[in-house]
Amino acid sequence: MAGHTRDSQAAPLLRFLGSMRLAIILLVAVGVASIIGTIIPQARPFEEYLVQFGPFWFEVYRIVGLFQVYTSGWYLGLLVFLVGSVAVCLYRQTPGMVREMRQFRENQRERSLRALRNHRELAVDAAPEEAEAATHAVLHQHGYRVRADSEGETRLLAAMRGRSNRLGYVFTHLAVVVIGVGALIDGNLLLRVQEWTGHVQVASEQGPVADMDSASRLPVDSGAFRGIVTIPEGERASVVYMARGDGVLVRELPFMLEVEAFRVEHYPSGEPRSFESDVVLHAPELDEPLRETIAVNKPLHYGGYSIYQANFGDGGSQLRLDKWDLLGGGEPRQIEARIPRGQRVEAGGRSYTLEPMDFAVHNVESVPGQRADNRNLGPSFTYRLRAETGEQREFEVYMLPAELDDGTFFIAGVRNGPAEPFRYLHIPADRARSPGTFLRLHGVLRQREQVQALAREAVPRVLADADPAPDSDSPVAPALARLGELLVADLLSEGPGAAQAGLEQRLAAANLPEEQQALWRELAWDVLTETVEQAYRQAVEQGGDDAPESLSSAAHRFLEHSLETLPAVQRYGAPVYLQPTDFEQRQATGLEVARTPGKPVVYTGFALLTAGLVLMFYVSHRRVWCRIRPDGAGSAVLIAANSPRDPLGLQTSFAAMVRALEARLGQGAPSRDE
Repeated sequence: MAGHTRDSQAAPLLRFLGSMRLAIILLVAVGVASIIGTIIPQARPFEEYLVQFGPFWFEVYRIVGLFQVYTSGWYLGLLVFLVGSVAVCLYRQTPGMVREMRQFRENQRERSLRALRNHRELAVDAAPEEAEAATHAVLHQHGYRVRADSEGETRLLAAMRGRSNRLGYVFTHLAVVVIGVGALIDGNLLLRVQEWTGHVQVASEQGPVADMDSASRLPVDSGAFRGIVTIPEGERASVVYMARGDGVLVRELPFMLEVEAFRVEHYPSGEPRSFESDVVLHAPELDEPLRETIAVNKPLHYGGYSIYQANFGDGGSQLRLDKWDLLGGGEPRQIEARIPRGQRVEAGGRSYTLEPMDFAVHNVESVPGQRADNRNLGPSFTYRLRAETGEQREFEVYMLPAELDDGTFFIAGVRNGPAEPFRYLHIPADRARSPGTFLRLHGVLRQREQVQALAREAVPRVLADADPAPDSDSPVAPALARLGELLVADLLSEGPGAAQAGLEQRLAAANLPEEQQALWRELAWDVLTETVEQAYRQAVEQGGDDAPESLSSAAHRFLEHSLETLPAVQRYGAPVYLQPTDFEQRQATGLEVARTPGKPVVYTGFALLTAGLVLMFYVSHRRVWCRIRPDGAGSAVLIAANSPRDPLGLQTSFAAMVRALEARLGQGAPSRDE
């Protein structure tokens, strides 16, 4: 009685789980989620998603779990329910399908057979035994399995072919279960449970393995995983880092990977064409290390692990840099930096921490201010500068100048964090294709005493050329010098337009007559121009060249670009400008290591799915019944056929069987086809 009660309570749940509607809803949901996981790149650093989608949608997608769809709890939950639903459906429907395959349905009445579309009645001269034997032979010849029975003098034949069609339904449903189980195995549901329960804790950032908490380190086991490890040339690693949201887990490997060499081939444009790694795999069970060259689409397989060539980057290059002090001015100081070692730098009387991040020899990018297609900008150096207060900014500087539409410039990018795009500063290149002249000019114009001196020296020359020429010893001279100094400050902060606006405001505030305003406007602008040109000559001399007495058109164009760039330096927000001058490159390869024990299970599921679809669509389940009874000296034969699929094919096949039967028996009377 208790067992019957439990069965009664379980029946509604089994009906719900095994319903076709639920299975279709779950299958569609899993399909849509898989499409999303294909469209959105998975397991990338969160900073990339933040830049790509923006803060609002990034937060929405992060909460929903779209950045790690295939290992998210809701996706694995959908898979569990889908597998359970289809498994229950199989449990409930398979016995009926098996019975359908075995039953010949011999007990078919004449009225039922005449109601079928494909039926014929024949009057033949042969005796019922002879007609039965001929009919049996024809059915067997057409591939039917036949079972005979009798009702008094009436002989019954029930035939069936294509019963494996019913296996197609079983195989397709079983394939969904098997594929789902394989996906759950590769989804490492156990690891997700350990994360939810706190037994495994995601580390906030990737660091040296020795410094990471034991709760963030996973031992060697049989579970599925996929992780990345970056190995510089000549070094080894026995762990991989598994991305988990905005953190990582460390997975131990049962072997050691050593990178002997790494090679990259480039197209003429500078874009990478191919890259490969010479890898040595060391394992305790190997008598000799396993050597293999890994390339894109050419992984190394060992012991159930697959090692892929994923990416490449810097492995600790040594750089020589010119450090320009943007706050204090002066000549550059030569320093060296090795990626990723941090070091202290001084600028403007303050101390900062230089954190080298990356170095790339080839950079094929779209150039701001250039209409041409993407091109190789040459080596670039990416670093972070951190103040003692903890404030930091990220910079990207290029070693070589770029030819833009309006001139030649050194490009330097800055951003407050990875979530922002870089904002670029264009520094005019001088005749030696160096940023030195501009940076020295910037340094001169930032020195107040020098600007005061240059403005005072400029006033007599300007007044000498004025018409009418005021007395250089009059109060006009100090006022002009002071005005020129203020205009230089406006120029540095906001550019030529701001200097012009500032001049107009000061003239309007002085309440001068219109004629005197025009004279002062001309004199003040000439003082500013003379001051800047003298500052340029000083910058040229500081660089070791002779200062030109008169400026060429190229020098005027350089000054024009410089005046537009000066206020951008203020917004650049850096105390120093680091210009790479030389480097010793050391590359590193990025290897993806994966273990997918569910892959054979998934392949088995796809094999079942293929077999099931073939059986469902290319094998037709057909039944034929024949009733033979005595009719005078001969026999009356009623033959009928039915198939739930392929009615046209059945009609053709049935007509061929009838003709074959007529040929064997002959006819004593016309047949009836109702």
